[in-house]
Amino acid sequence: MSLLACKPIGLLLCLALLAGCGALRNTGMPNMGEIQFGMASWYGEEFHGGITTSGEEYDMHKLTAAHRLLPFGTLVRVTNIKNGRAVIVRVNDRGPWKPGRVIDLSYAAAKKIGMIQDGVARVRVDIVDKQTGMASWYGEKFHGRRTASGEIYDMNQLTAAHSQLPFGATVRVTNVDNGKVATVRINDRMPQSQERIINLSKRAAEELGILKRGVAVVAIDILKSTAAL
Repeated sequence: MSLLACKPIGLLLCLALLAGCGALRNTGMPNMGEIQFGMASWYGEEFHGGITTSGEEYDMHKLTAAHRLLPFGTLVRVTNIKNGRAVIVRVNDRGPWKPGRVIDLSYAAAKKIGMIQDGVARVRVDIVDKQTGMASWYGEKFHGRRTASGEIYDMNQLTAAHSQLPFGATVRVTNVDNGKVATVRINDRMPQSQERIINLSKRAAEELGILKRGVAVVAIDILKSTAAL
């Protein structure tokens, strides 16, 4: 298990660490599609509830990770080379600081790729090219009202509102924190807040496990689009 460094570290020191580690390549401010290979470690109960470098509270049960230089919020796919199992995680912390390691996974992420017992694993890290941001949901207050597309909003259907995607577009929405997925059809406009990228129906929010909290960081894949605007 790796030790999480919660204190700030200067950029020059970070670069020095990177320069001394042959397993780390392409670890500057990366472009989409860059790949890293190296050792992954994980951190869990000892740090659960502590504050990460991004300012978030560390939750060992969410799919997050620590990386030296990737911007906070970056999504990466981590594949365990030994067994082929993969997980998508969101970077919200800095680390690992031990030479030879490229990423520090949360307990939940490490469990998904089968490395809890070994403690470390050789992995491939790919940056995920998806639209990401905060999702919210709307329910009973709007149930039965007409949407911007002209349909009647049914909170029990798998639909969503988006500010730009065409009506009828089918998108896959992934809750980055827990890995749950819902496939929805765009039939409304919203959300108006710049901080949120999609507004889900109650049923979609339920499938993603965000009913109680109300919001979640999600990744969006467009599966099918239409010409209608």
